Amino acid sequence: MSLPVIRLVDDDRDLLESLRAYLATLGWQVRAYESAEAFLASDDLTAPGCLVLDEAMPGMKGHELQQHLLARKIDLPILFLSGHGTIAMAVNAMSRGAVTFLEKPVSPQRLREAIVQTMSKILLSRGEDDAVSDAKARYATLTEREKEVAELISESLLNKTIADRLGISVTTVKTHRANVFAKLGVKTAVDMTKLILLARSHS
Repeated sequence: MSLPVIRLVDDDRDLLESLRAYLATLGWQVRAYESAEAFLASDDLTAPGCLVLDEAMPGMKGHELQQHLLARKIDLPILFLSGHGTIAMAVNAMSRGAVTFLEKPVSPQRLREAIVQTMSKILLSRGEDDAVSDAKARYATLTEREKEVAELISESLLNKTIADRLGISVTTVKTHRANVFAKLGVKTAVDMTKLILLARSHS
């Protein structure tokens, strides 16, 4: 059950690395580029996935890369990030098919939600209906508390943090974690996150 690839294109090296590390811990396949030119030179544009794209960069700007991809008929969903965005800029990007236009600094939770929504649509468009049905059936076996624990595990939180968040003991969290993994038939938090994503992708 493979996930599509998230491409990050941003000239801010520190932000690029922090986003890459954050998304990788959530189980995504991530590729990072410091310029639009590097992205075009190195990326496999035929691989499914999405593009998290900075607008203001030296050389080719974000909207110019978007126009370049459209001209080449490359259908890659784009989530724009900009520290100096305007309403007109956002409207233009969306009119050309961008998924969303987020202002920097973007919260990890907001970015995660936007990526999950985008990736869910991609998974469905790839015809993985059987995988979705199977994931839904497994997810439905979880209790409400187990779903809460699974959601927090998918955010890469530690057992103690989850326990504090839910007001339960660490031992109880460990029990729920074991039950979640057993019911879903997964061995790692990454695989669990992928399965939950599929389960929720057509709800």
